[in-house]
Amino acid sequence: MIVVSNASPLISLSNAGVLFVLQQLFGTIHITQEVNHEIHPSPHVTEKPVINAEWLIVKSLSNPARLDEWSSQYRLGKGELSTILYAKECSANLVLLDERKARTLAKSHNLPLAGTIGILEESYRRGFLTDLRSAYLHLLDTGTYIDKKILEHSLIKIASTKL
Repeated sequence: MIVVSNASPLISLSNAGVLFVLQQLFGTIHITQEVNHEIHPSPHVTEKPVINAEWLIVKSLSNPARLDEWSSQYRLGKGELSTILYAKECSANLVLLDERKARTLAKSHNLPLAGTIGILEESYRRGFLTDLRSAYLHLLDTGTYIDKKILEHSLIKIASTKL
């Protein structure tokens, strides 16, 4: 299974202390050079596992000029754009993106998506996390911007509890 991630899910999960769930769920994660630059080093990462995670595989785009074309065409960062381009190149089974505009673009290219919340929900379902509410509160405490209504809906649906 090929899973390609943008920086946001990696940073959010690392800051919340639950980065380990990615390896448990997927084994390895592919990231582009552009994403690697965003997370290594990043002032947003409070723990070192993202930087030292051996299961993150850094890949280069086969056509870097395409990234420049997309950068002038779409109002997204190079991390998001390179993630989507690489996912298309390698026919990724799953793309990890949080940003709404990036998700919309990825959907328009028929890429299968998951975000930080979906990753945490699946981790909880599989027993890798025992307290979903605590994970969500930790995300909020570390400054991750997520609409509390989304978290509330997820908790009621998945864990039958409230934030």
